[in-house]
This record gives sequence, C-alpha cells and structure tokens, in this order.
Amino acid sequence: MGNAGANAGANAGERPAYEFVDMNTRGADAVAIAFANQVAYCEHGGAPLTARVVAGIAAVLASDQQGELLARIRAWDGAPLADALPLRVAGGAARAAPVGRGACAGADLSRGRGG
Repeated sequence: MGNAGANAGANAGERPAYEFVDMNTRGADAVAIAFANQVAYCEHGGAPLTARVVAGIAAVLASDQQGELLARIRAWDGAPLADALPLRVAGGAARAAPVGRGACAGADLSRGRGG
C-alpha cells in the first residue's frame, strides 16, 4: 500500500502522506489505498474524527473479519476514489449508529477504539 496513511500520527502542521494514484484505479489494492488516502485527507483537512472512523473501517477491511458489507467493499468493482467509497461507508456507519447518550458509552474515539 506504499506510504498511504503512513502519517496517521503526524505532528500538527505536517502534511499527511498520500499515495498518488489515478482516481479511476480499480481493484483490491485501490480500495485499500482509497481508505488510507481518505484518512490522510481528513487529517490534513481538520476532520480527525472522520479520519479515525475511516481508519477503523480500513483496519477491519485489512483483517480476516467477515460480513456482508465487508465482502461488498472488498469486491468493489468501481473506482473507490472516484466513487467516494470510504466516505460513503463512513457516512453509512454513522447513520446506522444508535442515537443518544448511550450510543458511544464506553467508546474511546480519541484513540480509535470502541468500548
């Protein structure tokens, strides 16, 4: 995956590393790169919570966990950057999350871990 997302803990003011790719690139590697690049875009753009959500999804995608959504993302036949796949998945996850005080009870979002 190269340097994509390599600066997840970059110091303030440092520009995160991006892996420059054609936004119409397709395939499993393109999905991983799209998620890593989205993390870098979010960090650089001042959206640390979104960066953590996208990074968390990327970590699950890289694992051996199974599920219908994970299978669909892994087999994405479009161009994930052009399709804004990482943000769509993150947005869907946010929409599906329960609303209310108890929704994030025990979650440590500052460290990218749920409770």
